[in-house]
Amino acid sequence: MSSAVEALYIFDQYNEPILEHIYRSRPASAQDILPHYFAHSIPRPSITHLPDINPPTILFSVTYANLLFLSPVSTETEPLFVLEFLHRIIDVLEEFLGAPLLASKIEGAYDVVAQLLGEIASPALNPSAGLKQNLGLTPISNGPAIPWRRANVRHTSNELYVDIVETLSVTLAPSGRPLAAFANGSILFTSKISGVPDLLLTLSASGGKLGMEKAIELPVFHPSVRLARWKERPGELSFVPPDGKFMLAGYEVNLMPSSLDLNTWSKTNLQLPVSIEVSKSLGPNGADFEVRLLLSGTFPGASAPSTSRPAIVTRGSGRSTPVFGGSSSSSAPALQNVVVTIPVPPAVRNITDLRASRGEAFLNPADNFVEWRVPTKDAAAAGSATLRCTVVGPVSGEDEDSSNGFALNPNISDYDENEDAYQAPAAKSTKASVTTTLEDEYHDQQLQSTPGDAISDIVNAVRTTFHTQKTRPLEFRKQQLRKLYWGLKDNASDLLAACKKDIAKGAFEAGLELDWCTNDCIFVSSNLDKWAKDEKAPDIPLANALLSPKIRKDPFGLVLIIGTYNFPLNLLFCPLIGAIAAGNTCIIKPSENAPAVAAVVERVIASSLDPSCFRVIQGGIPETTALLDQKWDKIFYTGGATVGTIIAKKAAETLTPYTLELGGRNPAIVTKNANIRLAARRLLWGKVHNAGQVCISQNYTMVEEPVLEAFIAEMKGAMTEFFPDGTRTTDDYGRMVNAKQFARVKSMLENSKGKILLGGATDQSDNYIEPTIILVDSPSDSLLKDESFGPLIPILPVTSLTQAIEIANSVHATPLGLYPFGTPAETARCLNEIRSGGASVNDGFIHGSIPTLAFGGVGDSGQGAYRGKASFECFGHRRSVTSTPGWMEGMMAVRYPPYKGKLAKMRKMGTLKPDFDREGRAKFDLVRYILTLGAGSGKGGLVRFVGLLVAAIGLRRYLG
Repeated sequence: MSSAVEALYIFDQYNEPILEHIYRSRPASAQDILPHYFAHSIPRPSITHLPDINPPTILFSVTYANLLFLSPVSTETEPLFVLEFLHRIIDVLEEFLGAPLLASKIEGAYDVVAQLLGEIASPALNPSAGLKQNLGLTPISNGPAIPWRRANVRHTSNELYVDIVETLSVTLAPSGRPLAAFANGSILFTSKISGVPDLLLTLSASGGKLGMEKAIELPVFHPSVRLARWKERPGELSFVPPDGKFMLAGYEVNLMPSSLDLNTWSKTNLQLPVSIEVSKSLGPNGADFEVRLLLSGTFPGASAPSTSRPAIVTRGSGRSTPVFGGSSSSSAPALQNVVVTIPVPPAVRNITDLRASRGEAFLNPADNFVEWRVPTKDAAAAGSATLRCTVVGPVSGEDEDSSNGFALNPNISDYDENEDAYQAPAAKSTKASVTTTLEDEYHDQQLQSTPGDAISDIVNAVRTTFHTQKTRPLEFRKQQLRKLYWGLKDNASDLLAACKKDIAKGAFEAGLELDWCTNDCIFVSSNLDKWAKDEKAPDIPLANALLSPKIRKDPFGLVLIIGTYNFPLNLLFCPLIGAIAAGNTCIIKPSENAPAVAAVVERVIASSLDPSCFRVIQGGIPETTALLDQKWDKIFYTGGATVGTIIAKKAAETLTPYTLELGGRNPAIVTKNANIRLAARRLLWGKVHNAGQVCISQNYTMVEEPVLEAFIAEMKGAMTEFFPDGTRTTDDYGRMVNAKQFARVKSMLENSKGKILLGGATDQSDNYIEPTIILVDSPSDSLLKDESFGPLIPILPVTSLTQAIEIANSVHATPLGLYPFGTPAETARCLNEIRSGGASVNDGFIHGSIPTLAFGGVGDSGQGAYRGKASFECFGHRRSVTSTPGWMEGMMAVRYPPYKGKLAKMRKMGTLKPDFDREGRAKFDLVRYILTLGAGSGKGGLVRFVGLLVAAIGLRRYLG
């Protein structure tokens, strides 16, 4: 059997190869292997057979820190050996490059990485002597018994320790009777030092050799284990440990007997630390069900070794071989995480209002199950835990036997009480094979809308949470932001695939959008303490300073955030981050036009954030209308002006504050003095990015006639440079989000009277519209009258900058963006004479790509701003607060009636004298000018006096 690894491929978070290292032969390339790897559904197996590659190849994979490690092997080999090799590569790289292991670190230290991989050029079980020397490792002498790993103890780098981790998978019928029960165990060994002699790990189970065979079924071992010793003496693992952490052995145990007596066997025979009860048809309408857990924290009967699980005892082969044992024993295992999965029948439309007394629960609509996770800290405490849910049944009365739509019917559930397959380990692999790739999963996915009658209850529940002050503590807010960061990281591949499905957004653009969100989590959480501090109120007169005036940062309350489809991650999560930071509770409404992203977004929020504070509502116009009928403390909307107007009118009915991020017919102006090549390249980028579906990109470009031909030629050249093979087949160019938007943009192009200079191709089957340059001759052309929100680039010749400014103000007086190209004087004139929400001078919408720069519209292109600190301020109220001490009562008595003779006193305390005459001209006070040294104020005069004093002293010392 060959034990040589053929190649190592490392990919970054965008699935771009960053390292290829060939060890032997001619393995398949990284570009050939990666599509085959992604052809498998999530979660992808660590060992994959690729029969379509010549020669047939086994692909081993490990994902670590958003990096993908692949190793192809075309000859027969030991699987654990290759996986252990990949883990050792990760440990060595992290040791030398530092943690966390990032793609940038590998790319920036290729020489070091090449040396390290060269040291492991012949990957065997033990690293080479050279590698040991580089790591500074020295052999150790035989020592005392190796310690059992203790809970809540941080082990140092010169220790060895072992863990036994078991995952119990138990399937129960609604009556509580067990249908299947398996234990999957792993014996994990960690060796932080080199030069360890032979070790002997002894496992025991009651019943001797026969009991051990029952306790460990289907075992697999690390290549370092001497199999002859195990076969001769089952339970004894003799091995020489390699460096690092590795899996010494794995096993599976069927906890139920092969000949099952249904009349006598029950869940009590399993001796589980958890018992579960299910109650249905609860609540006033019978639409609720409840799952109740009774947690003991430890396994019943754990004081004595169980025949179904191995235990480690003190036995060995002599003084020269350390043995495991001591005061601790695996016969007393502790309960870790508890995960309860409840299958949802197809007849159930939705599960709402999930209320868990411990842990977190969420609905996975894609796979039709409710998952309840009770973490270690909650599972370790004995007692009961409950999960109560509300069921929404079918639209029609098809299921007459179940009024709430939740019927645990074996014909439609994921299990069958009479299914023999549950008694065989092979049943798992059979079920796992019925999966699809992520691309297929989203292909036919129908977005599950939130029932209209449940929206009000969800909103009221989240509003109630705000009034409990749960979101007030800064530590809670920072914790939520940090958990959201990891939720985005853990679901990165699904989010990128969903962006690809909804809007054909490539890995580069979608990856940047996702990185923006994760960076925002870090930036906001790092600055939150500073932003949330009370501010000292500025410009307070001396007479009022004793009242301690300050500005307090308070949350609004319950916030509604409505996202859009063109940037479905950035434009949804960034407002959410600001709302969380400010201390609000939130209802999040993703765009129904990006259903794949909306589904993953709901999963991220449900699994990462506190469900009592942050909930997702799915749906279209009816659900959005139902949301607007609720009372909100703030509404944040990103989208078009038509819907923005509806939201503003609805908010006005209840005097609700709102932020609107809309769009506009944004002008770009290129003068005859501009850098024509840069103007063409930068403006072209602004219209091909996201297939032109960017609210702040230029809607039209006005070019002075003397440089018109040069500008068009440069833009054509830039198009060829950006897309040498065209935009039809490249992953760097997207599509219109749906058929409706495709038809709208195509109609604008067809109705234009302009001349197409480049592009113009369309494909309705793919919602594809080629970037199109059109020369128009009038501001009334269809391409200028409306916002295209697509890859259309109309160019309007102008005779002068003055004409361009007049046209810009007539087409749209308050656009979202302005993009002037020219001399500093020309661009300054554009900024002075044209209003806009933001502007990028000599560039295309670059101001909108700075994550910490406030972004927003003006007039009918939007109201309010966010991003960076502005996001915190957008969702918070600056509350002015004073505190009047009791000893000031005598000073404040002038405000109380009767007022006779008090007006003059009040005027002496607070009346200011004007420093200007009746014509509005500033007065020149010679005395004041002299006393303040020309500064005009006492404070400024004091600063100048101190400066002169320091200069005088310095000059005296210099001359003295």
